[in-house]
Amino acid sequence: MKKSVFSGKTARNLILLGLSIMAYDIIYLATVLYVPFQKAFDLTNTQIGSLLAINSGASIACHIVSGWLCDRFSPKKCLVISVLASSLTAFWMASMPDYGALKIIFVLLISVNFVWAPYIKCMRMLSAEIGSGRTFGTAAMIEAAVSGVLFFVPVVWMGGRIAVRENFSRLILIFACVVLAEGIALALFLDYDALAEKGGGLTSSAASIKNITLVAKMPETWILLLINTCYYGVMTEMTYISAYMNQVYLFPLAWTTVLIVADRFFVRSAAAYLGGSIRDRIGSVGKSMGIACVFTLICYMILLLMPEKPKYLPAVVFVSVVLFFSYYLNSNAANVAVTELAPPGHLTGTMIGFYSVCTCFVNMGLQTVSGRVLDAYPVWGFRIVTLISCSLLVLWIFAGKLLVKFQDKGFKGRSSKNKSVRN
Repeated sequence: MKKSVFSGKTARNLILLGLSIMAYDIIYLATVLYVPFQKAFDLTNTQIGSLLAINSGASIACHIVSGWLCDRFSPKKCLVISVLASSLTAFWMASMPDYGALKIIFVLLISVNFVWAPYIKCMRMLSAEIGSGRTFGTAAMIEAAVSGVLFFVPVVWMGGRIAVRENFSRLILIFACVVLAEGIALALFLDYDALAEKGGGLTSSAASIKNITLVAKMPETWILLLINTCYYGVMTEMTYISAYMNQVYLFPLAWTTVLIVADRFFVRSAAAYLGGSIRDRIGSVGKSMGIACVFTLICYMILLLMPEKPKYLPAVVFVSVVLFFSYYLNSNAANVAVTELAPPGHLTGTMIGFYSVCTCFVNMGLQTVSGRVLDAYPVWGFRIVTLISCSLLVLWIFAGKLLVKFQDKGFKGRSSKNKSVRN
């Protein structure tokens, strides 16, 4: 029988692992607070898109390397180093440098992407003790709630003044200090021995670069790649909803920022936990994923058909909240799919790194194209971005069906015939 999520060392490990993902908040400052970030650094849509694309491009190699490293060495050490490096880079960003220096900072923020593979490996070990849906759902709920407070309080307190250069610098400093403290806490209090004992360790001294070839031959890799690409592709396009409401429906900047922060964190906190619970009840993330995607697609279609007049703002706000909630029901879909497909432990990190590379390529292209489209077509550009999101959601539904078919027809067992991969 699975034990309680909150009990002894299990609770401590779950909280620490969940909070480690807060390193991503350093990049989210440029996406969640898109308009304030743009004004504080005096950037164009194209420049912000380029910064995010630079980070995605620089992250391509690091995903493969980080995956291999946490297959070869302790995931805990990899996680601690990545979190601490991210906090140090954030301190530099807080100095509010010019666009040229920001390019270097967003390259260095590849350290954030080094967090992902060791995080998933540690969470997979923890899920052996608790259950994958509840494990990832609870961790996401904890991270989203804490991050939400850190975003929400300054935004509400300062309102439109959050876009002032000095105020935004203070906000970055807060996140830099919190991520630094989290890195230290991971080093001191994460009980990796307990994780390894329950989850089998999932590391191997025999891990090598040749593992990349092995995971590339596994169908599980390509299913995970498709799910992950759709999830982050839609997230990339959701970045522009705040600018859409501000520019088209004349929603005040302060309230736009408050709404997006509430959606991205507090709504995500509730949706992530509920999504994990639904998955455990249904027993398949592929099925629960498809249901959530349909609701998200419906919301996007409503936004696409909504007249672009300020009097429709209340309806746009309501639909946006429902859209975020339905989308975040799938916030752990790719992660839970890793545990369902159960790839060999010593290949898990490499597999995560491999499919994350494709995600980087997609994000790099979407961020650059979307920024340029919005600069060139201030109104119609948002409709184009919405259509891209709808296309990705349709592909995502297909990915869920593919996952279910893969499991139902026993493809996992058939792929096990490659003994050199499985042993």
